[in-house]
Amino acid sequence: EPRFGADDFGQFNADGPLPPRKNVAREQKRLEANEVLVLAFPVYWWSFPAILKGWIDRLFTEGWAYRFTPERVEGLLQLRKVVLLGSAGSTMKTYRRYGYHGAMQRSIGAGIFGYCGVADAELHVFPQVDSLSQMRPRYLAKARQLGLRMGSMPEDILSVR
Repeated sequence: EPRFGADDFGQFNADGPLPPRKNVAREQKRLEANEVLVLAFPVYWWSFPAILKGWIDRLFTEGWAYRFTPERVEGLLQLRKVVLLGSAGSTMKTYRRYGYHGAMQRSIGAGIFGYCGVADAELHVFPQVDSLSQMRPRYLAKARQLGLRMGSMPEDILSVR
């Protein structure tokens, strides 16, 4: 459930964060069992879809993903790396002209994952997936190559079929 509800405001309790709801705690445990997070998503309005943002809003709670201290915010996520794979309809020329790739890297890579302590968040945008179907095999090969670079994954999981 990606929608932030009234019960989710317990993370902002004046006396400290309340324990997360059961479904949030379950997702947090799933993430804790990994050292790399890969998010593949369609690019909507120069970011990821609201449903993915909602998952992050609910999951990355104070006391679990970050902690406020009098001096600064302390990132708590124990992920070694985050890889963001965005399929986009726009051209790379559009991304360059308006600086969208850099804006996404700053807002998602640094603003979310960096804030929560992940030093290595890389963004890969695959442009024109709907209009350049001949590029899809290259994009899939690139995604596979990125996966293989992460190591410790069985080869058959990453097979493009």
